[in-house]
Amino acid sequence: MPVKLPVIQHLAAVDSTNEHAFRELAAARAGHLDAWVADIQSAGRGRRGSTWFGAPGDSLMVSFALVGSADRSLPTPALISMTVGLALIGALERLGLDPARLMLDWPNDLCARTPSSPGRGRSGEAPKLAGILIEARDLDPTAPRFVVGVGLNVRGALPAGLVAERPVTTLAELGLHTTPLEVAAALHRELAERFELATRDTDRICSDYLDATGLGGLMVAIEMAGGIAKGRLILLEPGGLALLDDEDLLIRFALEHVQAIRPAPIY
Repeated sequence: MPVKLPVIQHLAAVDSTNEHAFRELAAARAGHLDAWVADIQSAGRGRRGSTWFGAPGDSLMVSFALVGSADRSLPTPALISMTVGLALIGALERLGLDPARLMLDWPNDLCARTPSSPGRGRSGEAPKLAGILIEARDLDPTAPRFVVGVGLNVRGALPAGLVAERPVTTLAELGLHTTPLEVAAALHRELAERFELATRDTDRICSDYLDATGLGGLMVAIEMAGGIAKGRLILLEPGGLALLDDEDLLIRFALEHVQAIRPAPIY
């Protein structure tokens, strides 16, 4: 039986949908899978302090609350990010976009597959379609609360500030003509189903995510705070990933230490 979801709340203007979600959680006015969509954000943000640009009616700017409890466990932040990325692909497939046109770029970008990057999620090469920002404050392990922010380019001309950062694209350019609210509704439903899966089959989430990156079995460079490691990406698990190096040694890395995964040139 389908889960009954909260009504998506529409905001004409807000500083940030994530900030609004945190305020609602702090005031005990929000629960699990509550969602807020804004037409305008004056202080939208992305990962590592970057700014998210969005045009009214052309961009989806939405946040979702994830609230854990004794009866409802939540995945780790890394698994949340993977789950949201997969939910984005699933939502766009619901709306009619071929998922083969999409790829995930670790840890939080949805990109379009192009002739130059048919199976790789490579920042700076594959046009970015959407970004995901997972945040938590005053995290209580017994009752964790996260806010998931998603910004997605739906249609229209893209702001110069966004275009200047890296190649970008829109759903309309990929042939899907829809609206931000339609995408939000599809994503809301997909998130509920994917998070239910994530609580009982984390290996499936990891496997699906690795497939969506197109990097499984390829030579990659793992970027971490302490440096870069290279090898063939052969495994992604809830707790980490594994590379096979040039001497066929298996090297494992905890997911929380991985900042980026990039295709590595083969010489």
